[in-house]
Amino acid sequence: MPELPEVETIRIRLDTVLKGKTVRSVKILSKKQFPQSVSLVVGEKIIKVERRAKLLILRLTHKKNLMIHLKLNGQLIWIRNGVTGDKVLLKRSVPTIGSSLPAKSTRVILGIGRGRLFFNEMRKFGWIKLVKDDELRKELSKYGAEPLTNDFSASYLENICRNSKRAIKLVLLDQEKIAGIGNIYASESLFLSKINPAISADKLT
Repeated sequence: MPELPEVETIRIRLDTVLKGKTVRSVKILSKKQFPQSVSLVVGEKIIKVERRAKLLILRLTHKKNLMIHLKLNGQLIWIRNGVTGDKVLLKRSVPTIGSSLPAKSTRVILGIGRGRLFFNEMRKFGWIKLVKDDELRKELSKYGAEPLTNDFSASYLENICRNSKRAIKLVLLDQEKIAGIGNIYASESLFLSKINPAISADKLT
């Protein structure tokens, strides 16, 4: 599953190509991946692209937002004027550059400005949801502090561990405690710290 650094890289690239453009069409190939009415999105302008934890957020006009979660192997491909441009790739997603689109794994196609954004997801775990500002705030409030932000510190981590008897790896993966960390970064950080992933968090000193 893509984790905070990968999703942030995608956010930066998407913001560059999508900011200021208008959503002119939405084609849903799998209703599960985009359950809302397309009429609520068409005509809205993308103000900017943000990220919280592993979520991508397309800020739209009229207090609307598109939340995108790529889950295990989601992929976004931006094509402008019929030529493949920026490709945002997660793990081993397909198709690769040069493959025909839409692909078998394409679930949603967003017509934006003069281009199209293809949302591909092989296993149908990923999704796109339209939410208003108040719904977005409620959703984002569920997440804990992110590493490398001012809200995250040694004392913050110490407090989380002190009050938990769960395995330290499970604590690191708990998005309500620490947002954005997945299996890879949790495993690597514990390995480098020489900490047994199964040890109870409150046993650490």
